[in-house]
Amino acid sequence: MMKQLIWKYKFKEHNIVKPSILNCIENSKKSKRTGVFEHITYTDFSEDDDFVNRDYFKIIDPHLKDFFNTLDSKYYCTEHHTSNGWFQQYYTNDEHGWHFHASTNLSCVYYVELSSKKFSTQFWIDDKLYQKNVSEGDIIVFPGFLPHRSPKITKSNTRKTIISFNVNLMHPAFKTLTN
Repeated sequence: MMKQLIWKYKFKEHNIVKPSILNCIENSKKSKRTGVFEHITYTDFSEDDDFVNRDYFKIIDPHLKDFFNTLDSKYYCTEHHTSNGWFQQYYTNDEHGWHFHASTNLSCVYYVELSSKKFSTQFWIDDKLYQKNVSEGDIIVFPGFLPHRSPKITKSNTRKTIISFNVNLMHPAFKTLTN
């Protein structure tokens, strides 16, 4: 049942926007995150500015209309709010341990660079490890309360780049829900 709450969307414009996104990330403010449960070479997670105003998000935002229409339709809502977001770049031995996303309905991960499915987001569901069959250019969507992690990058000369953002659903479409 919980696996059904994780779905993917094929971002059709991925090949068009990927080079510009990577260029923006390369030239953006970034830092390392190192702790007990994480080692991430580059991220802008701690930046104070509004995520939607970051250069890489400005590139993808005009192309997300169909994605957000799909999301709104799937959850019977008439409005949503992207509450925050960030990029992360993982290199050899990088990982992000088990965690949740608090204060959000949905979490989304856009795989800008993903050389192998084995490096995609892992979930802990019904006492088992689960990975959705995803590839570069996919966006996965899942409830923020699901325990998940980014597994360790074990292959040298591999870089994984993701853009993650949280979405809160607003204003249920009651007319759609009732006859």
